[in-house]
Amino acid sequence: MKVIGIRAEPSGFTWAVVEGTRERPIFVGADTASAPVSYAEPAALQWFRSRVLTLVKTYEAQAIAIRLPESFNRKGNTEADRRRSRLEGVIMEAGASNGLTIVAGNLKTIGTKQGVAKPKDELASDELRGLDWTKLNEKKREAVFAAVSALDEGADE
Repeated sequence: MKVIGIRAEPSGFTWAVVEGTRERPIFVGADTASAPVSYAEPAALQWFRSRVLTLVKTYEAQAIAIRLPESFNRKGNTEADRRRSRLEGVIMEAGASNGLTIVAGNLKTIGTKQGVAKPKDELASDELRGLDWTKLNEKKREAVFAAVSALDEGADE
């Protein structure tokens, strides 16, 4: 099984593809996606939807896992929070309408699904269950961590 993990931001997203099992994840690849800056938000969301579906097709993914924010800004919803939420919704819709399994949650939820009590400590370590991620930045690690939460335990590599 291959899973695309996504860590969205207001202006784009970081993605990572993993396969294997939760106990033995295998890193396939990771990168970022940003729509052209000249695009208005509706066109950018359409671009992101197309990019997600291209990733699904390219990697033959069966699931998408999205790392959601822990909570919204204490000052209330900002426009950046709303843009990120809309992008996450478009990603979920793109996957669901194409028959993929969708897993979404904040770090605590994702960690609980993996049996990890302190996800931030896990993200700060040099590896995840044998997967060396020392060359990955924080956002790529979060995308990998989310993707691993959607891997079926015991699935064939």
